[in-house]
Amino acid sequence: PEVTLHSKFLLVDDWIVVGSTHWTKSALLFSVQVDLAIRSPALAEVAAEFFHWLWAGDLAGVEVELPLEGWPAGAVLPLFDLPEAGIHAGVLPQVLARARATIDLIMYRLAYYPQYPDSPSNSLVEGLVSALRRGVRVRVLLEGGEDFPDLAEANRLTAAYLLLHGAEVRWDPPGLTTHAKCLVVDGRDVVVSSANWSYYSLARNVEAGVAFLDAPALAEALTRAFESLWREASR
Repeated sequence: PEVTLHSKFLLVDDWIVVGSTHWTKSALLFSVQVDLAIRSPALAEVAAEFFHWLWAGDLAGVEVELPLEGWPAGAVLPLFDLPEAGIHAGVLPQVLARARATIDLIMYRLAYYPQYPDSPSNSLVEGLVSALRRGVRVRVLLEGGEDFPDLAEANRLTAAYLLLHGAEVRWDPPGLTTHAKCLVVDGRDVVVSSANWSYYSLARNVEAGVAFLDAPALAEALTRAFESLWREASR
């Protein structure tokens, strides 16, 4: 009861599907989502263990760890996150720190909390700001939240903070729900996940995602989708 199961992943033999999509008519037909279908026995093995922990229903004492440095070229990082495990919160700042030229981000909820400086989402926002200071072009596409005042307020506060530091921020068209959570860095590194960049997603929820390092073909496909959405978005 104390855990929010926010992950969306499907495991079939050695295939895994992971991303942002709920299995509802609205999500499947009328929203912007990003999911990956991956065939990988090694990744499927990790996903199966993750599912086993959730199925058993007792997360007390379960420890999830992922190295935060020394990643080899072409690494695939499973971001299967349990409450307080901090997998996304540890990996995402490191991926942002790799940026030298471009960062493109699509996010449903991007929350910056000035009153809570230790929130893990603040470190991600500051990672974007740090990239801007290095001369990286940062583009952020956000959900407008027309039907959800708290979402709209959170996203607009963060957008204002990023705009002040030189980021480019645009909003999805009214009537469209942009529910995706997708990061592309330097046309090379990719993160697709169920996790919003907010406190509860990064610290309290069960979330599932994957990071691909040095994956230009995948990054190119996602960048093409980003460019299409960016052209339709408003400032």
